[in-house]
Amino acid sequence: MTNIKFHTPIDENVNIAIYNMLGEHVRELTDHFFKAGTHELVFNGNELSQGIYFLKMTTEGFTETKNMNILQ
Repeated sequence: MTNIKFHTPIDENVNIAIYNMLGEHVRELTDHFFKAGTHELVFNGNELSQGIYFLKMTTEGFTETKNMNILQ
C-alpha cells in the first residue's frame, strides 16, 4: 500500500492517474472534486507488474508527473 498526499490551494476537480513506461493509462486513482487543503489517497499496486510507472495529477490550471517504482 502506498499513501499519496497532495494539496489543492483552491476547491477544484483533481484527476490522478497512473501510466506505464509506454504512456498507457493503467489506472485512475481519482477524478473528483476536492476542497482546498491537503488530501491523501491509498493506492494498492499489488496487481501491477514490477517496474516504473508515472503518477500524473491534473487540475484545471496545473499538471505534475512523478515517477513511481513498483517492487514485488
